[in-house]
Amino acid sequence: MVRPLGLLRSIRTRSILTLSCALLVGFILLICSQSASAQTCAGGNALVWKQYATPLSDGLIHIAVNYSGGSTAPTATIKNLAQGAVADWNLYKCITGVVFEESTSSADLYFEYTTDESLTGSCAAYRPLDHTIYHGPEFQTRVAGLSAVQSKAAFAHELGHFLGLGHTTSPATIMNQPDGMYGFHVGTIHYAI
Repeated sequence: MVRPLGLLRSIRTRSILTLSCALLVGFILLICSQSASAQTCAGGNALVWKQYATPLSDGLIHIAVNYSGGSTAPTATIKNLAQGAVADWNLYKCITGVVFEESTSSADLYFEYTTDESLTGSCAAYRPLDHTIYHGPEFQTRVAGLSAVQSKAAFAHELGHFLGLGHTTSPATIMNQPDGMYGFHVGTIHYAI
């Protein structure tokens, strides 16, 4: 036999749990809607690759990535940073609808070393018409003075541009680009998408 007082406590506990869950879901939706409103899409030719892309049977667009673009092979450190940034974005493939896969031949996206700093922006820069994320001597110098997380964030940021994301100001995401700093804000990818 259930006592009325015990039943009342049980109902109250369930109501509190239901209310707590509803508040948590509401809070998450609020955060997501704010981050979505802070995100801008890159304009121009940023998504030129997408007009030729078709999702495969898994529902994802598969993007071939070549880490050895250019006449100079990347250093092991640079290649690891690029691969790490790609791996980070691949964690969100179900949200972006894109999965990056390594290729040693022709590709949809290249990471390329160049001494032409106008292509790199003195760091790393995605150039949509070339389907390339360029990096050069300045970036390699910066890598020596930054943590691996900060260095990888530069490539993750450029991959965001490849996916069509523009810069953000708030909240803190990988797509923030603070003025006058040697690196990108090491924010999350999650809030950028």
